[in-house]
Amino acid sequence: MRKTIERIRQVALAGEENPLTFDTEHVHLNAKALTSDIDHFDRDGDNPLERFVNLETFIGRVFLEGFDIPSSLAAWLKRQRHFFALQLRDSVLEAWPTQMDASHRRLAKHAALTLTETFPEDEQLQEILHGNLLPKNSQRLTAPAYPTEVPQRASAIKPDAIQSPFANLPRLVLMPPRGTHTDIASALIEDITIELCALRHVSVVAPYTAERIRNDPDKASLLANHSISYWVDTSFCDDSLFAQMVFAPTDSVIWAERFVIGGDSVVSERNAITRLITGAISEQLKIHEKSFVDYKAHPEAYRGYLAGSRHLNRLGLPEVRRARSAFRKTLIDHSTFAPAASGMARTYWMEWVMTARGDINLLDRARQAAMQAIDHNPDLASGYRELGVTELYLGNVEASLEALEHAVGLSPHYADAIYSQADSLVHASRPEEGLVKIRRAIELNPLCPDDYYWAAAGASFLSAQFQDAIAFTDRMSDHSSVHRLLAASWAMMGNGRKARSHRKKALELNPQFDVEKWLAVVPLKDRAHRELYREGLLKAGF
Repeated sequence: MRKTIERIRQVALAGEENPLTFDTEHVHLNAKALTSDIDHFDRDGDNPLERFVNLETFIGRVFLEGFDIPSSLAAWLKRQRHFFALQLRDSVLEAWPTQMDASHRRLAKHAALTLTETFPEDEQLQEILHGNLLPKNSQRLTAPAYPTEVPQRASAIKPDAIQSPFANLPRLVLMPPRGTHTDIASALIEDITIELCALRHVSVVAPYTAERIRNDPDKASLLANHSISYWVDTSFCDDSLFAQMVFAPTDSVIWAERFVIGGDSVVSERNAITRLITGAISEQLKIHEKSFVDYKAHPEAYRGYLAGSRHLNRLGLPEVRRARSAFRKTLIDHSTFAPAASGMARTYWMEWVMTARGDINLLDRARQAAMQAIDHNPDLASGYRELGVTELYLGNVEASLEALEHAVGLSPHYADAIYSQADSLVHASRPEEGLVKIRRAIELNPLCPDDYYWAAAGASFLSAQFQDAIAFTDRMSDHSSVHRLLAASWAMMGNGRKARSHRKKALELNPQFDVEKWLAVVPLKDRAHRELYREGLLKAGF
């Protein structure tokens, strides 16, 4: 209080009227000499447009957003935010569209878009977003005058008392773009978000929450905390906008597209691009409606599946076995959950590759799990993908390519299936075609797991691009699975010291490794490619 009084005295000395007077026991407030932004809440007689603009300036953003608020104040903060949202909502409805020019209309739409986070079921806000609301249609929600005492304020508003009819809809968040020209792209993404708000089969998360999720280092936790079912990631380069849609419960890309934009023509093409992206997202929501319903019915199974999938993001035998344990537990909870069955298949063939012992039993189990996934859901691309990989390691290259072609046909933007298709093309002795496919897969999944780079490295090696093979492995976070390939690559480049170093590390992980036994089970259609791999391994000292 002493600090506050001292600051007020300094203002008064600078020429402003001092609102405080003192006697020996009290400090008195002269309210007439004091003005505050709170005054704007009580000016019902003001011009509606002026009042809206003033309120938007003060409360157009989330109250105390970004501050570390003590948990003891969480309930109070929630009520305050709801109170301010009511004030802004009423002011924008009263002002729309009276005397509004283009800039005011855009400000009103932005306010309405922000308010949909608090009032997702509010049809009047939805109409403002599309410019259809007439002034006489405005209905004021009940909101008390700004309370003067905290206890009264705490009991005045109960935002959780009414259950939103949108509560059971899937929630979608559209991430702000990364890359260059983000000012232009951000405006485009805002347009798309406004268009998506018109959809009645999805609840769209407001932009400020989307930005927080994108920037948070633990994005997965925020997605779970906000019950996000789908998220759309966007990035903007000099000549294109890239967007990909992910089904959060399985962390799987269900749609991706790159929109070529010639320089600043994004300004003139915004409407067309907005319609294309909005239409594509709406279509994907309808296609995956069954998956969402299943997720709502079995949330624990999906969480278990996601936990298993995260283990597979690192290439290591312990992680693969942890993933298998998670998938097995998921299938106990939900026996017909096809994604978990396909995940089981992946763990078996990955262990077969990593142990390099030629254990046919692992591949038989992988095939059985993949067929189980296809039987439970014949429209699920991942089942065919795992079957294709398993057939490859069983030596059935043509059967592998056929299964993978079916997987990509079911899901043309399924990066994992395209990656596996690339790997099969490499083993079919078509490494150049494989490199084209794997680069496409990395483009669709820029933050891809290590096995993408592993496949790209193998394709580069068989194309005699040994430096490129090493460069791809450098992008991996875990090198334990590629020491053999690195040893062979360095040996072919004439660097015996590095080749021996990687051979030593490979043998520490698998002391029983034998070149001839391994080459006998690795499916390579062209004998020349098999001999190239043998030459590299022998030069490295295996």
